[in-house]
Amino acid sequence: MLFQGEFFTEIGEIGNQGGLRTLLLRGAQGGIVVYKEIGRESVEIFQKLKAAPHPNIAAVYGIKAVDEETCGVFMEYVPADTLDDRILERGSLPLDETRKIMLQVCAAVRHFHGLGIIHRDLKPLNILVMENGWVKVTDFGIARLYSRGKMADTQVLGTAGYAAPEQFGFSQTDEKADIYALGVILNRMLTGKMPGEKLYEGDARIGALIRQCLCMSPGDRCSIDDVEEALGGQKSGGSFFKRLVRKIPGFRTGNKVHMALASVEYAYMSLIFLLSVFFQEGIFAILVSIAGLLISTLGIGWFIGSFRPTAYRLHMDKGAGRVILTIFYVILGFVILSVGMTMVL
Repeated sequence: MLFQGEFFTEIGEIGNQGGLRTLLLRGAQGGIVVYKEIGRESVEIFQKLKAAPHPNIAAVYGIKAVDEETCGVFMEYVPADTLDDRILERGSLPLDETRKIMLQVCAAVRHFHGLGIIHRDLKPLNILVMENGWVKVTDFGIARLYSRGKMADTQVLGTAGYAAPEQFGFSQTDEKADIYALGVILNRMLTGKMPGEKLYEGDARIGALIRQCLCMSPGDRCSIDDVEEALGGQKSGGSFFKRLVRKIPGFRTGNKVHMALASVEYAYMSLIFLLSVFFQEGIFAILVSIAGLLISTLGIGWFIGSFRPTAYRLHMDKGAGRVILTIFYVILGFVILSVGMTMVL
């Protein structure tokens, strides 16, 4: 096989998915590379990875056309065991070692998320750990680019156990699908088990992180900043003000819809509080107004936030069921708001 003026000979096949082969090749100069066949729809992903390399991601050297439907990608060969090998050999890993490995994985995830790439198949088999402890994330074979406005993925792809619920047709996968996988990987590293078999119960902060990563609703999962911070990494999520804002309810997940609703909620709460203080006479009237304020603001805030989890539990997250549930929520929301406002005014 000729590529960029160098002839490569096949050493052996190391993978085959749907007829797309992954080969080890040796160049004329003796160097070894990985050659991976991909569909043309995935070319842009590997072009982005080639243009913006990262030390914790297996490097992409080049892309070669095979036929009208297939291309071949020449990638870095990493002589290392997989994280899966390490877990199987030792049962589970110490917390300090887990932190060191996962922080490197997070660095890779932060990088390709910045390129608009969703891996969708993060798992110990796709994480290589070298003898010196250096980590490389590999296998972007089913990765995709995030498309704004798209309702759901067109293909059901991913590894059972590591794939987030939305990868099975619930909604479009975004960065939070990879966050879900990070939670599963972290739990398996620390316990040797999948979350359904055993949840980590050691360090309280790490345990809470795993549980938040595994939330059914993508919007309830933490951000990559939160994962890195909980693991003891550098607080790379921006200024002190930005980190402080992420501690406020409604802003923790980084979900723009949640943040917009929270902003409206807090502005409304402030306005009603001022009205209740300046236009009510007597301590009892003020206390009643404050009670109404809590009902109309905190109540409606919790109510709106419960929509997606409720939709999943009732299997009303799509089609007519979602429309019916939305109408019910709007009506009941107005009732809650009316009760609270009556008490305030």
